[in-house]
Amino acid sequence: MDKVYIISRYRTENAEELEFNKKVARYFCRQIIDENCVPVAPHLYYTQFLDENDPTDRAAGLELGLADLRESKEYLLVIVDGVISDGMKGEIEEIGRLGMNGRIVALTRQEAEDLIK
Repeated sequence: MDKVYIISRYRTENAEELEFNKKVARYFCRQIIDENCVPVAPHLYYTQFLDENDPTDRAAGLELGLADLRESKEYLLVIVDGVISDGMKGEIEEIGRLGMNGRIVALTRQEAEDLIK
């Protein structure tokens, strides 16, 4: 099965927004599975054992994610309310260098909330 790398926002200022961002990523992981592909969402995986607030751990997680991106067939970029985080910017720069094919989903906050219900 082909791997699809999911780029979506993770890091936020509060727990409520973090949970929202996780739900959005999980929703799109499920959509990728329904397409008979393997979702690659390092921001959901590596944060389980790396501390997002520790600069060394965060850098390691971002580098591991880029390695996962290079092994993926395509990407899915999910943008909510036009917000692109610093982590997403790094991933977008890498897909540009790689010349990868992918898809972009742009949603309003309300549209995203309706999807993840």
